[in-house]
Amino acid sequence: MSFLVGLFFLLCLVVVIRVGQASLYSPWRATFWYLSFGNIILAMFNLIPALPLDGGRVLRAWLWHRSRNILAATRTAAKLGVALSYMLVSYAIYSAVWSHN
Repeated sequence: MSFLVGLFFLLCLVVVIRVGQASLYSPWRATFWYLSFGNIILAMFNLIPALPLDGGRVLRAWLWHRSRNILAATRTAAKLGVALSYMLVSYAIYSAVWSHN
């Protein structure tokens, strides 16, 4: 759904630019750019193959299709979800402790 919303706002941005109502720093142009970019990035993040994201559900379905064992497929997808969460928390701690800004 986020892809569709992002594409909708991207289309709105194109329309605003084509009509000529948007200068380089127009609030409409900035708003449509922000909304389209944010939704497309959210959709791409949601496709990471780790539960509970949608990509994890796709991975679990694929693993289930291959092995015919829903429990093993769920465990594997959940382990990837836990690994992703550890990586994100580790990166956040690293950024907080060693940021030079």
